Amino acid sequence: MQVLFWLRRHALAVVFCTPQLHTTTLRSKMAGLVKMAIDRYANLVDSISDPRVNEWPLMDSPIPTLLMVVCYLYAVVFLGPRMMSNRKPFRLNSVLVIYNAMQVIFSLVMLWEHLMSGWLLEYSYKCQPVDYSHNPTALRMANLCWWYYISKLTEFADTVRGHGTFSNLINNIVHVIMYTYYMISAMGPQYQKYLWWKKHLTTLQLLQFTLVFFHSAQVLIFDCGYPKLVAALLLVHSTIFFVLFFDFYQQAYKRSQKAKLQ
Repeated sequence: MQVLFWLRRHALAVVFCTPQLHTTTLRSKMAGLVKMAIDRYANLVDSISDPRVNEWPLMDSPIPTLLMVVCYLYAVVFLGPRMMSNRKPFRLNSVLVIYNAMQVIFSLVMLWEHLMSGWLLEYSYKCQPVDYSHNPTALRMANLCWWYYISKLTEFADTVRGHGTFSNLINNIVHVIMYTYYMISAMGPQYQKYLWWKKHLTTLQLLQFTLVFFHSAQVLIFDCGYPKLVAALLLVHSTIFFVLFFDFYQQAYKRSQKAKLQ
């Protein structure tokens, strides 16, 4: 929580150094509002965080992750296009092959850990509560969730525990296949003949979001102690991605087939 402590300590200084706030009363009110907002945010983070992982890297506050996302968006949307506007694209085939091969291995390891941490034998596919204990299996799943979180950061290079980890499990399966496809496609035109199954990859991703949707919906019906808000967010997340991927599927395959027939 070091970031929150810093914000609390400097909240008054930020407000009092603002030149527009001339009156003492107004500055005091603004300082109080800023401090109250930071305190409520800190209490919210404290109440929903897992105390077992507070000392783990990037786990004490969501602010560092948000900053990384902002930097990534700035680099992709503004900085990158500006730097490359008058340059030829880099030839990164070899780098992409290595990167995608590493992602395949990473996804396979996480898939194995998901199965061994509970989904193969112990977890219920109907409704699985979060285990906050310090037993080895629970800590193994917590550690896996941290690595899954880190894996999302590694995907910036691309052009939750309990019931919610089912989506991670399915996602790892899809990523093994997806990064295998990317790796082969980066090897060059001579390997394109081995990618006849490209269309089925999108179908698999649609199936992934469908499974996650119905699996998360169960929590809203059967109560096992798993947070319903998290399940609802997974429902929204899977629905949005299903719509986006289905639209891509329609444009890339269905309409192209109609054009060929005409």
